[in-house]
Amino acid sequence: MKCHKCNIELLERTDVSGKDLLEYKYWHCPRCRDEFLDMGQLHEVAEKERALRRAEKAKFSKWGNSVALRIPKALAKAFKIAPGKTALLMKEKNAIKLVVE
Repeated sequence: MKCHKCNIELLERTDVSGKDLLEYKYWHCPRCRDEFLDMGQLHEVAEKERALRRAEKAKFSKWGNSVALRIPKALAKAFKIAPGKTALLMKEKNAIKLVVE
């Protein structure tokens, strides 16, 4: 993709925005420093924002020397999470991925 002002090749960059650390991609012109999102990138950002709005809050608690995460009832029911069930926790960029086994 080329810059509409300079007619040179644009660079696709990634940045993080807001308190929710929303990661997004955008186009950057190295000459005039113009930056914008195309419709595909904008759609991706909108989907991430909608997912954040639907997200439920969970509370961390201290259990002995560990930290525990309280999972809201609706999510526990949806994923059939019950006491004694296990999950895998993985670090992914600025997030923790939880996979219920």
